[in-house]
Amino acid sequence: MRLSLFVGLGVLALKITAYVLSHSQALLADVAESVVHQLAVGVATYLAYLQLQPADQNHPHGHGKFGFISSGLEGSLILVTGLVILLSSITHLNHPAPVEVGLLSMALVAATLLINGALGFALIRHGKNAKSLLLEANGHHVFTDSWTSLGALTAMLLVKFTGNPIMDALCSCAIALIIIYSGSTITWRAFHGLTDGVNPEETTAISGKLAAAVLRQDGRVHDIQIRHDSLVIWVQAHVTFARDETLGQVHDRLTAVETEMREYFPEVRTLLHPEPEDAPPHS
Repeated sequence: MRLSLFVGLGVLALKITAYVLSHSQALLADVAESVVHQLAVGVATYLAYLQLQPADQNHPHGHGKFGFISSGLEGSLILVTGLVILLSSITHLNHPAPVEVGLLSMALVAATLLINGALGFALIRHGKNAKSLLLEANGHHVFTDSWTSLGALTAMLLVKFTGNPIMDALCSCAIALIIIYSGSTITWRAFHGLTDGVNPEETTAISGKLAAAVLRQDGRVHDIQIRHDSLVIWVQAHVTFARDETLGQVHDRLTAVETEMREYFPEVRTLLHPEPEDAPPHS
């Protein structure tokens, strides 16, 4: 997150310089998106620090939900920025402003495109490996930033070859729509996580592995419940064993199940409730 913050500040400086040289509405939209992105990354960096704090008395399950809060805040800011840019761009369709296209300004925009593309790819990849929605959301935002830079560069090229400044406003509208889509997607994922929404594919995979692991310990599993924050997946379930099993034997079997689950899913934490196989069903 610190790398994203510092690189983003450098990219923002390049974009502002390019805008001063060109006065492009599409590039102004790109700059506005980058400003909001830097504000969001600054907040996200602090929330990332909070997210990694160990569990305490007030947060016995850890601080992983801060990842959802961060990505939700970032997504909301992106969405609002896109809407503002879209309204401004529509106004410029009726009154297009002159655009000064030069090689230096286009080269600066091209540089920001390459930098953000590489950074966004790295953040998304690392976020997926670390199971961090916060990093993934930031990576997608950086990728959106690269798309907006591509739109700004396209606008400048169209204006240069057609001589019609309305092309700049049209590209600005397209950039705004990309930003709105990205913000909506990130916000929805954060809301889904905060409300303990389930991922069907994830649920099927974890439930299947848990049932197989318990079966290898001569048990059966039922009432599987899965919830997660942005770092840890919590799995609760009832596990039945033969009534003549001792408490020590049951403990050893459950420990073996938990170890096997951690090998398959390092981010999973299992909370298993043992019961005899002839126990009455739960209401």
